[in-house]
Amino acid sequence: MDPVLTARNLGASFEGEWVFRSWDVSIARGERIALLGRSGCGKTTFLRIAAGLAVPSEGEIRVRASRVGYVFQEPRLIPWLSVRRNLACVSDRDRSAILAGLHLSDAAAARTPDLSGGMKQRVNLARALLTEPDVLLLDEAFSSLDVALKLRLFSDLEGLWRRNPFASVTVTHDPRDALLTSDRILLIGGAPARILRDIPAPLSAERSYGDPGVVALEAAILRELSDVSPARQS
Repeated sequence: MDPVLTARNLGASFEGEWVFRSWDVSIARGERIALLGRSGCGKTTFLRIAAGLAVPSEGEIRVRASRVGYVFQEPRLIPWLSVRRNLACVSDRDRSAILAGLHLSDAAAARTPDLSGGMKQRVNLARALLTEPDVLLLDEAFSSLDVALKLRLFSDLEGLWRRNPFASVTVTHDPRDALLTSDRILLIGGAPARILRDIPAPLSAERSYGDPGVVALEAAILRELSDVSPARQS
């Protein structure tokens, strides 16, 4: 395995309180993983450390990538610019393939305030992908979208990944979102938070909300999550 990201004994604290400790994570090139756990368990902090936006309180992390893309939960677009010019702010390379891949070609000249929430998130994703990242970090990027919009984005993202496989880390508290976007799921729990299980998701590429494999694995994950609810955490 050729790891693009490796973390050893990683920990983060805030105002003297440990958020998480002893995280060991290894991600291969082209591999897609999800961090699944309750709010406040350090998932976003891990992404920020991976992106170089924060430093760990203990341990070390190595990212062997020349380009890292980051997709925030809320689209952070420049409102007075068009979709095309928002993308031009991050790269001068041809934008037509990314626009087509995310079904944004017809909206390229539109200003972002005129777009729906789902379209804005597509632009947010397109901006991150335009740099051709080796690693794509997604911080609750789909949580504010309805199911139909999420499924469309998942499908678009899968198509782009197949053309140019990149590693990705998806932060979510939704087991089904994790299953539909990732090949491995790291289940996070405890206080301070730790990685409880590394769950493979060997599902077919044609994943859907109703797929029996998705439903069965989601049920197993939900049972595990209930066993590490805040009332039972140590």
